[in-house]
Amino acid sequence: MFAANAAKTIDIAAARARRQRLIAEARNLSRFGSLAAFEAAINAFVAAYGGYLKPSEQAYLRYLVQKARLVPGVIWARVETIAKETGLGVRTIYAVQRRLEQLGIIQRVQRRRTDGHQGSSFTVVLPFRSLPRSLDCSLDEAENPRKDKHFGPFLGGEYIRSKDEVNKKEIKNVQMTRDVQGQNDRDRGTRDVPLRFAVAAKQGRLPVKKLWNRVRLAARRMGLDPTTNDVIQVAVKTLRANLRSLRAGKVYGDFAGYFYRSMIHQLAIYRRRTNASIYDWLGTSKAVAEAVAAVQEVAAAVAHQERMEALDGYEERQERRIADDPELLALLMELEVRKNAM
Repeated sequence: MFAANAAKTIDIAAARARRQRLIAEARNLSRFGSLAAFEAAINAFVAAYGGYLKPSEQAYLRYLVQKARLVPGVIWARVETIAKETGLGVRTIYAVQRRLEQLGIIQRVQRRRTDGHQGSSFTVVLPFRSLPRSLDCSLDEAENPRKDKHFGPFLGGEYIRSKDEVNKKEIKNVQMTRDVQGQNDRDRGTRDVPLRFAVAAKQGRLPVKKLWNRVRLAARRMGLDPTTNDVIQVAVKTLRANLRSLRAGKVYGDFAGYFYRSMIHQLAIYRRRTNASIYDWLGTSKAVAEAVAAVQEVAAAVAHQERMEALDGYEERQERRIADDPELLALLMELEVRKNAM
């Protein structure tokens, strides 16, 4: 009995020591100094990528917000435990982690045990970056082109020849670098574009600045401020809908013109909904219906009063008629006598 209790005490002490070591390692990996900074980063991620996150990814982020509070932004739960608590499958959790790593939201850090084997892994939430990233990570490839040891430095559109260069590789690398320069030229003027709109445009590999100019023109035509949150939300929803139409082959001609016409239509709907000076037909119809019902009620009361007055006049006329007709009066008196005799 004593030996069993002693062994149990030793196991509890070992578990506590292991937990303290995990907490110490997690604090070294944490990127946030407080819970407020961690929650602000999660809110920024949701604001930027919320429209593109799947339900499973949203559930995983909610799990992070709930569990990564002891050490802000770090958890060390097993994948099986996360799957059980979120109601998702194990393979789904692995796919979600890969996806969020590509977006730059989390980082997986594998822990090594003292015996050299793999231990539990840490999931570290990264600080939010102000620059938008494409959901398929194409921006990372464009902004950081692959550096190969066979490629020489690029100067003025030509390469300095070296011993290991091959003509095919040189032509391919020149074309790739020109594409990268064109991408950088296109993205250089997007600093004043809202982040949500830029992410939505870059997802479909669309010209961000050109489409944002169409938003500004449409808002100016409708008398609205393009920098307001409501107008930006309308622009993002319209862009996503137009992108789906483009992928379905329903857009013919210039996509920017199609998007501009859609923005005019959607902003007109938005202005009709929010403009207080527009006549409230629904409220007015309700008031008119109430007034008509009140008038009908008054008319019914007047008609009832007239019917009652007509009945009273009829009785008076009948009494006057009996009094004026002696024969009828005698007949009524005879009937009354017979009735009393019976």
